[in-house]
Amino acid sequence: MESEAKDFAVRLVNQNDCVRIWEIKNHPIVRANSNNQEEVSFASHKLWFDKKYFSGADNHCYVLESKVGKVIGYCRFDYKAEDDAYITSIALDPEYHGHGLGSVLLKESLSQFGHGHGKKILAEIKKDNIPSMKLFKKNNFEIYGEDDINYYLLVFNTPSACGGGSSLRGFIASNTIVKLRQNQEVVDFQIR
Repeated sequence: MESEAKDFAVRLVNQNDCVRIWEIKNHPIVRANSNNQEEVSFASHKLWFDKKYFSGADNHCYVLESKVGKVIGYCRFDYKAEDDAYITSIALDPEYHGHGLGSVLLKESLSQFGHGHGKKILAEIKKDNIPSMKLFKKNNFEIYGEDDINYYLLVFNTPSACGGGSSLRGFIASNTIVKLRQNQEVVDFQIR
């Protein structure tokens, strides 16, 4: 197994990646850290994948590929109009965990994506998913709210993402009510 960052490259997803993304997405460890923990049929995944990334929607997906052409992870930026933000999520084949490749994938995906085209980039992470929390913090995401049950919400700390400032103070002041998914329902909470 290759484990050096130089042995991998990040590129935009293509339709040939559908099966491999489905395999990674359905791995029990990946599902355990996902909003949707149910196994997904390939037919359902294929419909979702084509609609999400090849129908002209404002969604973007990058893959981490080995020198031999094996996709070992993906990083998504899905536009959410009600938040005027991109929601990012990342998954890596568990066989490749612990080699710093998640950071390579996130950092390079953000670079290729252009840091959200001036929009906020948010990540919803389960509180018990400590490796993901460390990964996003290492890559300049900051916590700006949490609920008691499931997720931290993070925002990529750039001047454009924070409304022109170098900190989150202005962003938080203008976004005191944030919607979170909780058990597949949308709830409101106040940022303290």
